[in-house]
Amino acid sequence: MRDPMAVLGRFGRQLLVNDVALPDQQALANIAFVPAHDSTPGAIAAAQVAARYLVAAGLGRVAGDPEIIGDLSAIDSTLVTLASVADAAPPVVHLYFATRPYGASVDIVATANPDGWAEGRSRNAHVCTAAFEFGEPCEPVDASLVGAVVAELVTEHLLVLSPLPAVIRFAWPDDAEPKVYRRLPGAAPEGGEARTGSRLPPGLFAEMRAATDVLPPIFDDCLAQYPNEACGLVVRKPDGRLETVVCKNLQDRYHALDPETYVRTARAAFKLNVRKIASLEEAGDTLVSIYHSHCDAGAYFSDEDVRSAAPEGTPLYPNVGYLVVSVMGGAIRASEMFHFDDSRGGFAPES
Repeated sequence: MRDPMAVLGRFGRQLLVNDVALPDQQALANIAFVPAHDSTPGAIAAAQVAARYLVAAGLGRVAGDPEIIGDLSAIDSTLVTLASVADAAPPVVHLYFATRPYGASVDIVATANPDGWAEGRSRNAHVCTAAFEFGEPCEPVDASLVGAVVAELVTEHLLVLSPLPAVIRFAWPDDAEPKVYRRLPGAAPEGGEARTGSRLPPGLFAEMRAATDVLPPIFDDCLAQYPNEACGLVVRKPDGRLETVVCKNLQDRYHALDPETYVRTARAAFKLNVRKIASLEEAGDTLVSIYHSHCDAGAYFSDEDVRSAAPEGTPLYPNVGYLVVSVMGGAIRASEMFHFDDSRGGFAPES
């Protein structure tokens, strides 16, 4: 059995840190957290463990799945249970636990900026993906490890002890002590060059926001398709106007035909009809952006998004921006535009 302390002892502190002033610990009571998960037993158990750790650490408000938050008041009688996710005003932490073929992943979105959160801009949030690479799908026996580590990351971040990394990976080649890889926001990926200069196409997202008829249909589509991912296009018409083209997510159709190749369903992936792009261009339109939603996850460009947009490290559509919309519990929570940046050799947010 994997020992959670092999991880905690390697990189962390205990959840209630002795050298942190008590007022700082009490400040956790102002934080709301929203746990969510896929339907697998391992993810559910890990979410339950993390929720218990976080309530014990002092987080004071909670919303989300009744299966997770049902008996948390037994740990802290002052815990406030919110009626809905929409009532979880900032500061707030969203967690999404998922079982993966390699183990488990947890998406963490934290923000303490009420105005920025209302704007729906992920630049005002801290986004982290934690990957636990067991070599096999996560089981309930692994829940104590996954839940404890995530609670540790969140608590250290909220107590301003250690910032959330952009990515953190725990890899077990066997039952020995794990290898831990942590990448902070803006740092280079493994084997990559440092991110210094940037040559991003400026202002596409700002232009889309200024055009009052472009983003609303995108957000409407993302809400209508939840809890599945939505997808579509933004094109520039011959007269220069931007126009949104809502498309059907074909992922479930491909998954049904070939589940071994297309492992994910529309809950966690999207597939566009590329013939639609060709037909629009034949009609004189220019593709400027592809949008899709993340359900109960942050507005970040995931590894899967990168593989789809640039399968060999070269973007399929070099001059196209990728808009990601975060939908949490049926509400739009964040959105961000990503471009392929030659100076960084990868995708980076426009903001």
